Amino acid sequence: MSKKKSVIISSAVLLILISILLISLTKPYKIGVILSTESSLGNEENLAAHFYAGKLKRIGLHPVKFLYSTPGREEQSVRDSARELKSKGISVLVGGSLSREGVIIMEEFGGTDIPVWGITTSTSALSGIRDNFFRIVSPADIMGKGFGNILSVKDYSNILFVKSSFNRNYSDPYADAFSEAFSGNVREVYYEEGWSDSLTEEIEAIVCVMSASELIQVIRLTRKTAPNVKIFSSDWGFDELPTLFSGPELEGIYSLTRRGPLEKQYEEIFKEFSKTLNFQPTYGAITVFATLDIIKKNLEKTGNNRTKLIKEFQTPQFLNSGYGKAYLNEYGDAVPENLYFRQIQNGKVTLLETIKFSKE
Repeated sequence: MSKKKSVIISSAVLLILISILLISLTKPYKIGVILSTESSLGNEENLAAHFYAGKLKRIGLHPVKFLYSTPGREEQSVRDSARELKSKGISVLVGGSLSREGVIIMEEFGGTDIPVWGITTSTSALSGIRDNFFRIVSPADIMGKGFGNILSVKDYSNILFVKSSFNRNYSDPYADAFSEAFSGNVREVYYEEGWSDSLTEEIEAIVCVMSASELIQVIRLTRKTAPNVKIFSSDWGFDELPTLFSGPELEGIYSLTRRGPLEKQYEEIFKEFSKTLNFQPTYGAITVFATLDIIKKNLEKTGNNRTKLIKEFQTPQFLNSGYGKAYLNEYGDAVPENLYFRQIQNGKVTLLETIKFSKE
């Protein structure tokens, strides 16, 4: 072979190798997003994911591609979305606004090597399992236990616990943990026709675990028929309440949450997001931003290697949740550093007490 031909062949091989290297270095990172827009929370979270994606064009040399699916509330619709995105070669999936959506998604993604980050999926059905499911929101049983302990200390004896009937993956474990921790008597009912029959005269307080649209109906009926009964809510319905409703009927409503003051690093994007969409978002948007920040940071570290990515996620660590630190354990469950007891006063959500959270 002549020297000239040898040089040509060597140059061609070198060009091929460089091309392969460039393709590898610039291969897009694909992030799947499954969020139903049929709930106000899911709609907000979907808008927040699109907003964040508009700012995250690349990680290093790699373009970032977001693949979206917005299923309905029906189980098969969520299942179809999960199956579709599972086949798209995504690096990681973000999904689940309501707890029932998260359970369905994990029935499809369980056993795969694709990590899944829930947004506001707080069902206990996915707790304590090495299933590659992660979240910075605390599971329902952790919050239920904390709520039960606090109301015991505040000397309540008779509680009516009203649960969402359409998101039972969240409301049932929350209620079970509350009832186990509470030192007094608890009567559990679903929010459906006839629930108020249990609002008897010995009831001192109602604890609600439900959406804002359900919660406002409970508030109105309780104010009308039992005005002296105190009303408490999980943060699900409570945080949306002032954005959807207003007026004196909201005064005095209490809530327990894992969310403290908004972290400074999220103040600017929160303002920008609010201004762009011309509405006041709830915790859902910040949870999306914080979750995607965690994913971005770890993709920068591991590249498009899902095995390494999962290993990083499974390492116990403290993470920014957007509203304070949360401890991510080896199962991907988040335990808050603090709990916050709040009340609506003069139309504003007011912090009454910061409670150091006990893991015991």
